[in-house]
Amino acid sequence: MTASKPLRRWYIGTIGFGYDDWRDVFYPAGMKASGYLPHYSLIFNAVEIVSTFHAIPRVENVLRWAQMTPSEFRFCVKMPKEITHRPDLDGAGPAVVEFTRIIRALEDKLAVILIQFPPSVHITQLPIMDRFFALLPADLQYAVEVRHQSWYTANLGEVEPLLAESLRRYGICWAATDYPGTPRRIYQTADFLYIRWIGQHGTFVRHDSERIDRSRELQIWQQLIQTSAMDNQIAYGFFNNDYAGFAPGTANRFKALMNLPLSEFQPPQQGRLF
Repeated sequence: MTASKPLRRWYIGTIGFGYDDWRDVFYPAGMKASGYLPHYSLIFNAVEIVSTFHAIPRVENVLRWAQMTPSEFRFCVKMPKEITHRPDLDGAGPAVVEFTRIIRALEDKLAVILIQFPPSVHITQLPIMDRFFALLPADLQYAVEVRHQSWYTANLGEVEPLLAESLRRYGICWAATDYPGTPRRIYQTADFLYIRWIGQHGTFVRHDSERIDRSRELQIWQQLIQTSAMDNQIAYGFFNNDYAGFAPGTANRFKALMNLPLSEFQPPQQGRLF
């Protein structure tokens, strides 16, 4: 087995945490939803918050997230779609200011803001995106996810896609993704890594156990990290339920592969069907 890269620290978790299907398999029987995040933070040291994609959160909710989790816990939050999916990114400044003002309430627990652009966004829109990057407060960390194939094609004479140069100029991470139609690649554009294991949306009816053995894919990612990561980087990695059927189980599977400390949960879900 290939040795894992000597990263400074891994923050591993799931994309979202408030799933009803996790009752009795990840969350103890009878636990109220208000207890989910505190319990989750005993198992994983980071989470990617999905709800912020749908709307700018209330500051009271953000403060509550911070109060419910240990000091070493980290939040990565999706930028609201009212910003990322608007046709005039140049006019997003006021919304960016409002969102970042509120999300700063997480203080040291705020790790990365994920900027997920629509799959339709094409490389021809890079100049607009570049101006948008200039609007972002420079003291916060960002990762960008793009899905259109045009972003992953280098121009003639270029050794890497043009987006990498733009992101590197602003210190923004190019989020690596395991998603249908998106190449498994890691581009070094920031001093940290951000990886999302997504899968095909709607693949599984329920999300209470792993239904696909993703061990081979995770080994490929391990090799990519080994060859691409820089020593002493921090890495953030998040698993979606659609990837194998049960994000907590796959997250722990990856942690075991990377020889990271595990916090088991009962009943164990790894390897149930394979």
